[in-house]
Amino acid sequence: MARDARLLPDNAALQYRYGLALYLNGDREEAERVLASACRLEPDNDQFLLALVLFHQKYKRYDIALENARRLVALRPENAQYAEILADVDAEKTLAAACQLNPDDERALLALVQFLDQRGRYDEALEAVQQLVALRPGNPQYATVRAEIEQKQKDMRGE
Repeated sequence: MARDARLLPDNAALQYRYGLALYLNGDREEAERVLASACRLEPDNDQFLLALVLFHQKYKRYDIALENARRLVALRPENAQYAEILADVDAEKTLAAACQLNPDDERALLALVQFLDQRGRYDEALEAVQQLVALRPGNPQYATVRAEIEQKQKDMRGE
């Protein structure tokens, strides 16, 4: 697919698929470049733009994710899912900022954990709950939350 993407740099669908493959293989920088290229080639393709929004949200580039999410909603205002994604990115940005401003704020961290958990983003939720456990190693609630998320993660992987 890499060869095809190099030979056909103006094929937006191919660039999009290649960008997703790069992402899945862990080549974050190249994936971002190729996904952005697909969006430039077909700026009205909501699926390409959605992939870019989710990519930037995943890597905590909230301002870029919000900008693209707003473009997505403007492109397809009838799509309620896109409006929800915009609200999600905005909410996550707010929670992440609260946690960054005060890393010892257990309520903000717990809210972030719950936000990520409810969206099935278990790896990220576990990272956040680890911060809670580090703040309060003996807190049984945090240990329980961690165990529940770990179980959901195993279930999702089919373990």
